[in-house]
Amino acid sequence: MVSFPSTGSNWPRLPILALAAFTVAGAATYVLPESAIAQPPPPFLRKWGGCCSEATIFRDARGITVGPGGVIYVSDVANGDVRKRIKKFDAFGNLLAMWGTNGTGDGEFIYPGDVAAGPDGSVWVADWNRIQKFDAGGGFLGRWGTHGSGDGEFDAAEAIAVSANGEVFVVDRLNRRIQVFDSQGQFLRKWGSAGTGPGELTNPSGIAIAPNGDIYIVDAGSWRIQRFDSNGVFLSEWGPGSGLGALGAPIGIAIDASGNVFVTDTGQARVVEFDAAGGYLTRWGSTTGFPGAGNGQFSNPWGIAVDAIGNVYVVDAGNARVQKFGSAETEAVAPATWSHIKSLYASRHGAR
Repeated sequence: MVSFPSTGSNWPRLPILALAAFTVAGAATYVLPESAIAQPPPPFLRKWGGCCSEATIFRDARGITVGPGGVIYVSDVANGDVRKRIKKFDAFGNLLAMWGTNGTGDGEFIYPGDVAAGPDGSVWVADWNRIQKFDAGGGFLGRWGTHGSGDGEFDAAEAIAVSANGEVFVVDRLNRRIQVFDSQGQFLRKWGSAGTGPGELTNPSGIAIAPNGDIYIVDAGSWRIQRFDSNGVFLSEWGPGSGLGALGAPIGIAIDASGNVFVTDTGQARVVEFDAAGGYLTRWGSTTGFPGAGNGQFSNPWGIAVDAIGNVYVVDAGNARVQKFGSAETEAVAPATWSHIKSLYASRHGAR
């Protein structure tokens, strides 16, 4: 893929004659011309991570979320390293706080695979077979969960999301289900079972909540996206599909204020955007399925998040960085700190 410029975009328009396919529950597969629904992808804005200090480096970043005020939280599972952490950044990649280390105690992490922010600013971490809750600065507030298959138990808590009313939704991957809790960790309800049918799960890996409260689940094992209401009633699904919107190995998911759905497809090193019903809109990253390290390219894209003004943040795990995409006009003026100046230079010219 070619690099995006930071202002304007000379990204090539999508082929007119390509076809996209998607399915809706209880309906046939629809094939629409790409020219009727495709749009150009958002331009590259900036990146951070890589080397060369503890403040910027990621060892094995996975989850990402946007908190109140537009702050960014990234979880780093740091395989083979004791520095398993949550890092907090502003929207320009300046480090604001970080916390955590390897361990099983309060505020320590086993495998912080995903992170979510509550409407009150609380930070929730899916930490293998438990959930931990922190305040916005990393102060420990509580935890629950243990290994098992009972209510409130987990067999790999893979992903997490928090609704506008404070309910906590957890992807319990190896139990093939979704569990829901209140803000104090009390079990409320669950849904899902093993299988490939509607509402069944094989290897769920990501979760996002739409503005209307619907729950979208990435099922990496069956290469599809499933949509439920907040009580777990199955509504629709799509994938793996064909054409430009085909999914190879979807992992992460995020939804913007308009209900559009963004999916990281780690198997094809790209991000794919759909409308709320699964209609293909656009994609960016690799055009060949192979990873890359340039601006706008990915190697093992994982977590993804969208802020209130539509900027998209992608954990580019294989390149140990976060990339930000959006309209240059929506990017506010960054504070002129030395760390921001270095970050801005690196995003334009590469790290020195």
